[in-house]
Amino acid sequence: GSKTTDVVERIASIPKKAAYFIVRGTSDRIEPQETVDNIKLIAELLQAKNTCAKVYISTLLPRNDAFNARNQTINALLRADTALCTNCTLVDLGAYFNALPNWPTYLADGLHPNAQGYDAIAARLALIIK
Repeated sequence: GSKTTDVVERIASIPKKAAYFIVRGTSDRIEPQETVDNIKLIAELLQAKNTCAKVYISTLLPRNDAFNARNQTINALLRADTALCTNCTLVDLGAYFNALPNWPTYLADGLHPNAQGYDAIAARLALIIK
């Protein structure tokens, strides 16, 4: 249930690391562009902690409920933004997950991945991060 605004508020407590992975926004109930702007702000604030850090910004996973269209709008905005941040990589987990056969079975509750879903995510990220 953590929103992008929650992450912005607690950014000082996030430790300095060599890499960060951002997948936030599915719990937001603000305008999709505001969510994207918050994601970009989070990325910038994390990079301020370590200017050499690699930041991975993920599109949102599909949802098996009425908010799926909102996630898809956020994903389209993220994909269209060619200047997310310096040293950022967009990871399109949303499209990857959507392409999985019968993707709703990878969600425990229609929103959060189950073990099979996390295995699929880990396999995809391993290819991107290595």
